[in-house]
Amino acid sequence: MVLTPKKRPFCNVFNGCSGSPKRSQASIGMSPEQLVAETRYLNDETFGSALDSEVVLEELFRKILTEAQMWDAIREATAEATRRNLKKY
Repeated sequence: MVLTPKKRPFCNVFNGCSGSPKRSQASIGMSPEQLVAETRYLNDETFGSALDSEVVLEELFRKILTEAQMWDAIREATAEATRRNLKKY
């Protein structure tokens, strides 16, 4: 018996994952009140995740900046050590 491997769904930013229902398809036949409620829920959810992502991005920026400063200090220390070694000879 030969088992065929499961295919992974194709996912991207614009269309989501293949096989998953799209928001535009889900809204067909919905009343205007349902559409407004769904949109409000999505906006609230997006706003909350935007705040979370902003905090995460700030922390990531701090880490990147700290690492850049460390590399700068290493580069300067290496240059200084090279200058000192050249003065000895």
